[in-house]
Amino acid sequence: MKKTRLFVLKMVFVLLCVSLSYGTHAQTNNALNFANNAYVTTNYTPNTMQAYTFSAWIYLDDYTGTNQEKMICGNADISFNGFWLEVNKGYVRTWNNHQVDMTSTTLLPLNKWIHVAVTYDLTKVSVYINGVLDISTTTTISSAGGTTLTIGRIGLGQSWFFGNGRIDELSAWNVALTAAQILNIYNNALTGSESGLVAYYKFNQGVANGTNTGITTLNDEKSAYAGTLLGFTLSGTTSNWVGGFSLSTAVNLISANDNISISQNAEKQITVTLNGISNFNGGIISVYNANGQKLITQPIDADKTLLNTQFNAGIYLVSVSIDGQTATKKVLVK
Repeated sequence: MKKTRLFVLKMVFVLLCVSLSYGTHAQTNNALNFANNAYVTTNYTPNTMQAYTFSAWIYLDDYTGTNQEKMICGNADISFNGFWLEVNKGYVRTWNNHQVDMTSTTLLPLNKWIHVAVTYDLTKVSVYINGVLDISTTTTISSAGGTTLTIGRIGLGQSWFFGNGRIDELSAWNVALTAAQILNIYNNALTGSESGLVAYYKFNQGVANGTNTGITTLNDEKSAYAGTLLGFTLSGTTSNWVGGFSLSTAVNLISANDNISISQNAEKQITVTLNGISNFNGGIISVYNANGQKLITQPIDADKTLLNTQFNAGIYLVSVSIDGQTATKKVLVK
């Protein structure tokens, strides 16, 4: 009986040690903070003459970066051959081998998680912000170049970086996702088994804001394109593994009548007010005319968002999308 009790105590001790060990290496909803010109190299070389998609969640602390350009990912060489996706003075910009240079129409907010994506389907390049198409241009990319993909840097050929801020859930594809698929990955986490997915970096490693000096590899959840962390201090609240993006439960967005108020000023500008909705990871307001044509798309800034457009008299539909939930309300501009 005494031996049995001693064995049970030993087993409890072993299980407790295992539990504590796993608790110390919790890997839930983390991201990387890219301060101090830190970046990640990979061994993936994208063919950007062919169809592609790149997407990521980003959190901007500022608009500065290198030359006010914050590099999300890219593979540019010393002659700027190759591809990159960046935030340029607050706007999403994408480049491809001197044949595409396109900037979004929407100014990204600071201190909020934002989903950005770029696609190329062999006939056009498109930029999406929070699951919604922002801008596209018709083009055919006839040549490719560049280095292996870097995250937080324009590419190995140039020293332009993301700087202060966070990157999370970055994915690379060898297909051009459709608008519906972009909206789906904005609203839902990837499984890693999606068709056309080439590399998937979840960033769920390390202990947020802890001492992570031994964790210098960024796992690829899809393939063998793991990344190497360079220039990170890996301790504290910057230049380290930090808290990342997670789909919040913005369950308060149930009824447009209860949660959304719309008003207009003398200049026929529309203000959208959210009532009782908080702690969400960004959102989009879109306005359509009576024929269903989208006129404007703008990120939600706060409880009250002024749409920077003067509308003519008429009937409009105002659509508000937050964390996978959408509500639409009709408004009459007089």
